Amino acid sequence: MDVFEPLAWSFTVALREDPALYTEAERIFAEHLSDPAGLVRSWAAFTERLGAVSAYTFDDELCWDIRAQQGTMRELGWTEEGAPGSAPTFAHHLKLQRAVMDVHAALRRSAPLPPGTAERVREEVRLVLDQALAHPPGSEERAELLIIELPGSPDSRAWRDRACAGARLDEILALCGSGDLTRVSVGVEALDYLTTFQIHGRTGPILAALGSLAVPGQDVFVLAKVLGCYGSLAIDHQLDEMPVALFLSCARHTHPDVRSSAAAGLPIIARNSLEEASAVAVLVELLDHDPDHDVRSSAGMSLARFTCGDEANTRRASAALARYGDSPDAALRSSSVSRALERKEPQAVRRLLDELESPDPAWQFVLLAESCATDLALEDDTPSALLIEFEKAIMRLQQSGWAERGDPDGYPDPEERAGMLARARENLREFAS
Repeated sequence: MDVFEPLAWSFTVALREDPALYTEAERIFAEHLSDPAGLVRSWAAFTERLGAVSAYTFDDELCWDIRAQQGTMRELGWTEEGAPGSAPTFAHHLKLQRAVMDVHAALRRSAPLPPGTAERVREEVRLVLDQALAHPPGSEERAELLIIELPGSPDSRAWRDRACAGARLDEILALCGSGDLTRVSVGVEALDYLTTFQIHGRTGPILAALGSLAVPGQDVFVLAKVLGCYGSLAIDHQLDEMPVALFLSCARHTHPDVRSSAAAGLPIIARNSLEEASAVAVLVELLDHDPDHDVRSSAGMSLARFTCGDEANTRRASAALARYGDSPDAALRSSSVSRALERKEPQAVRRLLDELESPDPAWQFVLLAESCATDLALEDDTPSALLIEFEKAIMRLQQSGWAERGDPDGYPDPEERAGMLARARENLREFAS
């Protein structure tokens, strides 16, 4: 059993017993909220004074990771003055406890590899990549190798270590920079999967590799994967220079795969940027006029989750999706409902329930019910009758065999559909209690 989380929790509980140490810990996080290197040094000195032994590799990658955790802290309300609220309330304690866990997780991931491990990992990766070369780009056979074999076993501690991931990336980045299109396509596809699942290190070298591949005339498959990598990295990392211009340009590419990838990443890449209005305008244009269904679906999903800094852009995104509230296309209709739920529009929950209560609801609405169920259960003013109605709709689908019907394109399969229903029901029960 992994004892890291219980230990991190116990450490924070122990800090509460000493108000002076608790205050010092909070001050360290707050004063270095924009200084990852300073946070690492000050926090290491603090914990070593308490008897801890630090075992981490201080490098650029650790600072990238810490900076991502600090972004999460800001989202939770942290400022240079400290955590939101006031000590010693439980809510305040949770904010400090989360910060402690996130920073120690980053330090833990940076622990150095034992002698010989890096070379063993590289040999394993070379074998998988050589096998992947035998299969076409984007094929199920290649995807299975890269998704299942490449990250390593989730039962192994090495799966969590940044240093181990870095050793894998050394081999992958070598392919990306090989200049041989066949090898580059394997490298960038592997990179796309690892960044999607947040199993990566070497952020600086990855960005350098992506920049060298994002060039005019690039192969369509490679360019689409490059856009996917940028979008995944930007979820946790506020990149120094967001490639907004690249995404806006690729949203008008002649190939639909590139347009779809660009549309999918725009809400992340263009958030809080000067080009936010241009990004929303491009997505609305794709939603309304692109001839490719997948591109329109990507644009709809992106508009649904685009958190705009300017209210005018928010209204434009919402108005565009509102036009698709009665669309025969379930993907576009679900994006419309998703945006309405995000905006807490009066009829949004009823619209979702009506979809769930239809004879054979599209899987997008069941997936949407997972998060909606959690949100409703956590709201103090949600009527109990509404939660009961939600649970009845999920139970009816479970009993009707909805999960076994499958989908024409193979996704989601029966197991995945059953999981959607189970998670939605579990969320209702767990959080409502």
